[in-house]
Amino acid sequence: MSTQDKQITCAPEQSKGRHLASKQSELTPVLKVARILPQRQQRMIGPFCFLDHFGPTPTDKTLEFDIPPHPHIGLQTLSWLWSGTILHLDSLGYEQWLRPGEVNLMTSGNGLCHAEVIPAGRQSNESLHGIQLWIALPPDDMDCEPEFVHTEELPSIQFGDFQGTLILGAMGEHLSAVPTRSPAVAFELDGDGTCDLNLNPNFEYLLYVAKGDISIRDEAIKTHEGYVIGPGETAVEFSGAGKVFIIGGKPFPQPVKMFWNFVAMDQDTLKQAAREWNAEDPRFGTVSQYTQYGQGPARLRSPTWD
Repeated sequence: MSTQDKQITCAPEQSKGRHLASKQSELTPVLKVARILPQRQQRMIGPFCFLDHFGPTPTDKTLEFDIPPHPHIGLQTLSWLWSGTILHLDSLGYEQWLRPGEVNLMTSGNGLCHAEVIPAGRQSNESLHGIQLWIALPPDDMDCEPEFVHTEELPSIQFGDFQGTLILGAMGEHLSAVPTRSPAVAFELDGDGTCDLNLNPNFEYLLYVAKGDISIRDEAIKTHEGYVIGPGETAVEFSGAGKVFIIGGKPFPQPVKMFWNFVAMDQDTLKQAAREWNAEDPRFGTVSQYTQYGQGPARLRSPTWD
């Protein structure tokens, strides 16, 4: 997806027991988005610098979903769905449908562009509900070659009365096939009752409530809210009924900077990326197949640097 935010410095945080609210907006008249990362109170969790929760969309309205070609550098995008389908298109030539329980992981490296659409012929009243993460690449990997990986088979996990899917990283004896470049984990759980989780003391975590209400350490966390656990913790218990999306990772070694859809370690790199994208520099490629499926402009234009 694409963000309308301009410049943000995302610094590592080391906090314990921080309750977070999300910022909610409309991507389309039908599709609402809750953004829990980044925000002033919490810029990153491990390498994760962005978490958007979109949907669920109402089933009594037809969803139009068309995000035209836009660029990225310095990050990986990870997309996950609970319901609905989205077609991923990119400048590497991939055309990949994303369905519930699968993962699309796109590594932007030194530059690529992509689009996400539900083609007009596939639009329906089916509810769309999912998560998109941005994962900052390690400083030494930010200029790597772009790549795309689609994963269909992911481990099922259960903790107490909650069960779900391990999306990224390792939990106990389970290991996701989705490749990672930084020490990190992402998983989702759904249930009604009590959940006991063992934590990596080297990680910081965000427990985000996508649906329902849960209680963590006697603190009520409602839908679209989150709870941050800093490094040094070895376990956490929560209870209630709902759908919880959890990310964690080793605190990032140094702050990253974000401008629009770009992530880098310094402002000059961000300025150059924005300038070159608007000048149609070939480093980003083109999503030539977008015109077969989408109705928007051939490319979104980067905001200008203030």
